[in-house]
Amino acid sequence: MAILTVETLNKAGLDPTLVAATETGDAFLNNDRTFFIALNSSAGSIDITFVKKKDELSVSGYGELALADNVVAVGAGKEKFIPAPPAIYNDGDGKVEVTYSAHADLTVGAVKLGSV
Repeated sequence: MAILTVETLNKAGLDPTLVAATETGDAFLNNDRTFFIALNSSAGSIDITFVKKKDELSVSGYGELALADNVVAVGAGKEKFIPAPPAIYNDGDGKVEVTYSAHADLTVGAVKLGSV
């Protein structure tokens, strides 16, 4: 599992650097201003799974809500920007783990919003 470098988007803009997805998955440092980018250059859809780190989340007025991994389909030739709420997906080091149903022809990256 590789650790992705998180790039910062600011008022100058950003041409994000995407890297080849790792067969065993990747991770990135996450806060509430970070999102994951996936570009699928393959001929088929690829599922990206954001691994939950909690089983339940307490929500005022609703009690405990069960949580699940977030599986996002990225269609052939498509690009997606995907947030990962820290309260659900961050591990103890503040990182999110992602895995892929296929990794060939998939490039990924992580971007956080800086000051604008």
